[in-house]
Amino acid sequence: MIRIIWRFTDKYILLGLILLLAFWDKISKPFCKSNIKSEYKKILIIKLSALGDTVMMVPIMRALRNRLPDCKISALVTGLNEEALRACPYLNRILILNLRNPRAAISVIIELRKEKFDLIIDFEQRIKLSALIAYFAGAKQTTGFVTKSYFRHYLYSNKITHKKELHEFKCMSELVKDITGEICDTSLEFWILEKDNKWAEDFLSINNLIAKRLVVLHPGCGAVYLRGARAREWSKEYFAQLATALQDKYNAQILISGSREEIGLAQEISSQMKNKPLILSGKVNIGR
Repeated sequence: MIRIIWRFTDKYILLGLILLLAFWDKISKPFCKSNIKSEYKKILIIKLSALGDTVMMVPIMRALRNRLPDCKISALVTGLNEEALRACPYLNRILILNLRNPRAAISVIIELRKEKFDLIIDFEQRIKLSALIAYFAGAKQTTGFVTKSYFRHYLYSNKITHKKELHEFKCMSELVKDITGEICDTSLEFWILEKDNKWAEDFLSINNLIAKRLVVLHPGCGAVYLRGARAREWSKEYFAQLATALQDKYNAQILISGSREEIGLAQEISSQMKNKPLILSGKVNIGR
């Protein structure tokens, strides 16, 4: 139900609001320059979903930090991807938006307006809520993607066309190219907290897994929230066949990870396996 409401709101209500605001800007600010150069003292990065893309953004954040060492860089994320950046040393602050609470967006916008950002960079391609947050946050400049048929770009002062033929990292890098130049160091990073290391040690010991060959399968693809994600998921039958082959050939202990909403998917895969896996869906996060 939440997914249906979210899709309807994004497709119709938020689209209507974007078009209305764009029309108002056109008639009320016809002579305003869109690209105001300034010294960046405060930058906000917006990324509300896509855990994999969030991890790919780490080199971009590192490049921004290297180029602007004294700048206060903040990130607006959600529960879908906050774990990837929770200990990122290139950010001064992380703000978390609760997608299940519509009033949370208003509270976030009020908080963002107080910060008086010089620049907001919206890394979302399709989610209209992020474009509206960037608009209402009142930054001197806003940068985001032009994505065909989504009309979000009407609210940005700086626009970069999203190109499907390019790797996603290349597309995202274009949003900051004026600041960072070409990003050469594309190495990825993930920071594990000491408490998570301790949890892992205890988990392996309690479940008698220390001496075993472990293989973790993550069959979900964010289909609970993201439009079109179901089409990207590999078949649960194939996951079961792969898991069984790994058990037979390598005597591997299979662990299945995922969100709470994906527990059923893990159980379906388990039911097709000869030796039952350890289901961790809904019990662990990306850090542990």
